[in-house]
Amino acid sequence: MLDAAAMLRYGSSVELGQLLFGAVETDTVVALPLISLAEAYRRASEEQVALLDALCGQPAVGVLAPDADDALALGGIAATAGDLNRAHAVVEAMRQRAVLLTPDADALRLELPDGWPVVEL
Repeated sequence: MLDAAAMLRYGSSVELGQLLFGAVETDTVVALPLISLAEAYRRASEEQVALLDALCGQPAVGVLAPDADDALALGGIAATAGDLNRAHAVVEAMRQRAVLLTPDADALRLELPDGWPVVEL
């Protein structure tokens, strides 16, 4: 599970490249929360837009839309985490029981149950 900041590191992060390669090799999905992806596109330079397009086209990548029932959780987590991008990444990480990749690991650990796997990029 990647938040917007992690997505924007695609193309420059060796760790992220290794993760995607490993996901293809093990037939594992790398999930992009839709709200986080939209935020990544909002922040992206022209070069980063092309990289985000390439990331979305990877065979191991899937985009996850929020459910209508997520509104309360998204709003509550966004109030403490700072934005809907991070909130959606946290909600989907918990729903999918997935590792969360982010350059803001300390901030997002506060929103997850103790011991939740968060990898800092």
